Amino acid sequence: MDQSTNNQTLKKSQVTPDKYRQPLDANSTRVFEKLRELVNYGPDSHVRIWYNTQCEEYSLHYHDTLEVVYCIENKYRVLAGETEYLMNAGDILFIPPNVPHEIPMSDTGIRFIYLFDFSAFKEYQDYKLLTSTFESAFLLNSKTCPTIYHDISERMIRIVDIYFSNCTMWETKIYFNLLHIFLQVYEDYMQINTAHKADSMSDNAPEYSERFTSFLNYVDVHYAEEITLDAAAKAIGFSKYHFTRIFKQHTGFTFHEYLNHKRIQVAQSLLAADLSITDIAFQTGFNNLTSFCRCFKKYAGTSPSEYRKLFDPETTKKHPHS
Repeated sequence: MDQSTNNQTLKKSQVTPDKYRQPLDANSTRVFEKLRELVNYGPDSHVRIWYNTQCEEYSLHYHDTLEVVYCIENKYRVLAGETEYLMNAGDILFIPPNVPHEIPMSDTGIRFIYLFDFSAFKEYQDYKLLTSTFESAFLLNSKTCPTIYHDISERMIRIVDIYFSNCTMWETKIYFNLLHIFLQVYEDYMQINTAHKADSMSDNAPEYSERFTSFLNYVDVHYAEEITLDAAAKAIGFSKYHFTRIFKQHTGFTFHEYLNHKRIQVAQSLLAADLSITDIAFQTGFNNLTSFCRCFKKYAGTSPSEYRKLFDPETTKKHPHS
């Protein structure tokens, strides 16, 4: 095949079908404040979906929205947090809000890119129970989640169809399907995590979930205070041993892992402000700078000073969205 034929094939593959052209009259320019992308959903909307065939690079950025990448044809490489995901056709990657990610130059292919306003979900008490799955990027396919993959795959395509149909109450219908997906992911995680426990039914009783949801809300407010394992267990009404086991079962983290993860999340946002790293360490509950830097490196994959460089004003830019 000669070069002209190759170019014709490439050009044809990048043409967006009419049914996937944006239904909203919205500005398609990507706008950044340093590395933070200000997502433009469109007028009176909280969702944006692209039919994407571009080969170009999407440099390191983050945003306060949930991003989902559904690979339809060929392969796609995504770097999210400290992990590289080589996606094959059919793979679905969930990238939670505020997780730095980038997409290197790719080959020709087709994928859907979804952006959902996630702020409302954080107001739900049950959101805390999704922490184990949606605090970092999560790859879903027939191998990682064989029992729920087929249904979630169909729902993601259904969301696309609803979005591009621009039908009545389209946004409500999209969030209905998205909530159903979250519920499936959580229930699948709990089923796998408790399959080997003979007492799984009692450990997952509704009152247990309510206790843990209330306690996690408390941690989200009082993370900077000294909360010992003994005090945490007493607060929720369990023995230390029982608390340790059930906390891991419900959140996917040990108690100290969850507390430190929360502290580092807050520290990441504070590093964008004009505060010293030492002040940030003490404001987020660490007793000294050394332990803060060690913990930050563990959870963020880089040192606080290196992370702060992400907010260098020189990275502020605007460029067209493809």
